[in-house]
Amino acid sequence: MKLNKKFPRDLTVLTHEYPPFPGGIATYCSEIVKALSNMGVRITVWAPTFGEEKAFNNGSSAKVVSFKGRVFKKSGFIKVLFLALKAIKATPKGGGILAADWPFVAACGLLRRFLPFSYSVMLHGSEILFFRRSKVVHLLLGGDPFFKADKIFVNSAYTGSVLKANYPHISDDRVVITHLGVNSFWLETSENKISILDKLDIAKNKKIVLSTGRIVPRKGQMRCINALQELPKSLKKDIVYVIVGKTIDHAYDAEIRERASQVDYPVIFAGTVTNEELRDLYRSSEVFCLPSQNNGTKIEGFGLVFLEAAGSALPSVAVAEAAVPEVVENGESGILVGPDNQKALTEALKSVLENDTLSIKLGNAAQERATTFTWDNCALAMIKSFGDLENKHTTWSPKKSA
Repeated sequence: MKLNKKFPRDLTVLTHEYPPFPGGIATYCSEIVKALSNMGVRITVWAPTFGEEKAFNNGSSAKVVSFKGRVFKKSGFIKVLFLALKAIKATPKGGGILAADWPFVAACGLLRRFLPFSYSVMLHGSEILFFRRSKVVHLLLGGDPFFKADKIFVNSAYTGSVLKANYPHISDDRVVITHLGVNSFWLETSENKISILDKLDIAKNKKIVLSTGRIVPRKGQMRCINALQELPKSLKKDIVYVIVGKTIDHAYDAEIRERASQVDYPVIFAGTVTNEELRDLYRSSEVFCLPSQNNGTKIEGFGLVFLEAAGSALPSVAVAEAAVPEVVENGESGILVGPDNQKALTEALKSVLENDTLSIKLGNAAQERATTFTWDNCALAMIKSFGDLENKHTTWSPKKSA
């Protein structure tokens, strides 16, 4: 496509989370780099090496500048400032910066007070709450961590509402919703589903309830274990609960393992798996359940795993909170329940597990909906927000009260 006059033709993306590091931010950075590169934007990515000789290259035409390190640690902010300054100076004249994680957002917001340069930021959700409560951020950046940012890209209308609630002075035209996309990989048919079932020793006649996400209380694996325990015995004898994800909170991991030893159905802790294995699990499962809830410091800004599951025609059971309703349509592509409603969570799981017709209907609708979330659309939303295009993308605006 032809770029508009205002969107920078040279874009420097700054991030600490980039493949091979897992997670939503790393996926966002990699996919948006590929999509924008395919649209003619010349991109340079600054990313850590994660112990390798150089940073990961995702196969796009983007140039990757490696810096030694891993995920950001708070003691390393001075280094981030120097990296951001170096990247700004290396960006061609007329180019722009995209700060894609909170350390670089903060660094650019601070440097912009002293240097003239064009930058935009990408917000994923939880960093907004961090900025608001951090005394250090307030001391360095005052009441505006996004000082003179051209655009503030948010991954959902919900994240936009959190931003406006905490920083009401930010004008609506600077805030742009850029829903994330699902890679076509998750829509493709798996050829070897049996191997992951054999690896995990799961009988082929079992109905798999699947969760994938970091092992932390907010993700709700314990809620799912307890909800499944309340199912009728006739259903429990046919199910297995598979938990995929890296342990972050070891105390919580010990708690859910202890609880898993007390229930009368099998719970399998699969740890981290390859994308191919995860896709095979999606294709082999009956329902995806991740009853995540906000905890006051962390929020579900989008919920990319719900889209990935949907790509495999797997319906979701989740909590109607944060951005999840923007991804999962209640009664259409999944079932949403209220926060802390354990009985409703059990009933939702029961309705899908005991009704194959409903499961297939929800799964097919989920897959169809997943195809509407593309990384090209995400990239187009960014480009159109700078104007000079027909059918200009609508910027975020608060819902008007009735």
